[in-house]
Amino acid sequence: MNHEELQQQYALDALLSDTPWKWWECSHMATRYWEPMPKSPVWSLQYDYRRKSTAPDWSKELSPKEVAECDDWPDFTIKTNEQGVICIRDVDDKVWTEKVGWTHKPRISLLRHFKKRREAALTTYGNAEDMQQVTKRDHKVFPEDDAERAKYPIGTFITEYFPNALAALAKHSWESNEKHNPGEPVHWAKDKSIGNIDRVFRHLIDGEMVHAAWRCLELIERQITEREITQ
Repeated sequence: MNHEELQQQYALDALLSDTPWKWWECSHMATRYWEPMPKSPVWSLQYDYRRKSTAPDWSKELSPKEVAECDDWPDFTIKTNEQGVICIRDVDDKVWTEKVGWTHKPRISLLRHFKKRREAALTTYGNAEDMQQVTKRDHKVFPEDDAERAKYPIGTFITEYFPNALAALAKHSWESNEKHNPGEPVHWAKDKSIGNIDRVFRHLIDGEMVHAAWRCLELIERQITEREITQ
């Protein structure tokens, strides 16, 4: 499941709860260790995300938040507050409480009602990934201060330090682009192949220094740009 599909899941959780991250886990691609999500994700390409197996199945459940906020109800159904506990009654039967969930099998019309409400709300829900992409496009490589800019002798670095190595990296980029994006201009398809420390070491062990160096540069670039996003 890609980040866009995961975001759709997360958007529904965020719509139905003020703390959606409690149902999610994240794992850095360098460690592959899953840990609880401490806060809303920024959908970093260096991380994998997944919903916990204990998260609610919203096709079958209602959230206390959406029930409390609902101000239009199907026929024969009402919301009540009984000793501080929000409940749903169908005619005279109590069918749902915020502490227990369903106490009786609900009418299909009630489930459809909340499904439509969710779909309508999600059409106006913000997309964090879109915001992230804007931030990446607006990322500035060099500082604006003249004195600070002078500390980035990029031309000298390219010509005086590792010109042969950088030429090999440029050729490797062209060859990879021809393989993975045939007929397209040379560009970095960031979502097609995401590197990690394991890939770097596999290339090193195989003696593929150019491949390893390319992956190291990829990790550096992702780290710098994503640090800008989260600040």
